[in-house]
Amino acid sequence: MSSKLERLEIATKLEKSGNWQEMLILCEEWASDEPQDPDAWLGIGNSLRKLGNPAEAILTYLKGLERAPFHVEDSTGEFYDAAPLWYQLGHAYNESGSPHKAVEAFLEAVSIDPDVAEIWNDLGVIYINMIPRETKAAFDAFSKAFDLDPRNVNILKNLGVVYAMCDSEQGVHQIFQLLSNLDKSASENFLLQAKEILSHHK
Repeated sequence: MSSKLERLEIATKLEKSGNWQEMLILCEEWASDEPQDPDAWLGIGNSLRKLGNPAEAILTYLKGLERAPFHVEDSTGEFYDAAPLWYQLGHAYNESGSPHKAVEAFLEAVSIDPDVAEIWNDLGVIYINMIPRETKAAFDAFSKAFDLDPRNVNILKNLGVVYAMCDSEQGVHQIFQLLSNLDKSASENFLLQAKEILSHHK
């Protein structure tokens, strides 16, 4: 039986190579041997999503949340954390056409681990794509992500798009200036996108 570290190393290689079928087999065996390990369930769910089965992935993430203990130290000295399972569950719900359930899952993730900018950013993306659009909630989520990672170009662009949607030319200019200091090409692309959004509001 492979150790957790060995399995993590193999899983990382399979993930990088995009070999999701082999990853699925590895993680299913892992979950069978160690059903209390959330990384095993996370690997199964992620593989299923990449293989185009978000509905099965949802069931897997939920099973992981049910079976794997959290805030318990494992054999590598790390502590289990439920946030990654909730985070990936949110993506699976969104891919399955359930944005409201996706929001609930992301909110669970940030309640556990509020200092991960990526979760806040992806929560904002869900809000901005909802029908009707949740612009205020999206702005709050992107703002939180920005506070945590103020040099992240993707987060800045998302925050700037919300400013444009809210007709805030001052906000758009502020984001453009910040982006210009980080990535000239990204700042120019953002400005074109923002101007198009603003023009639709006039």
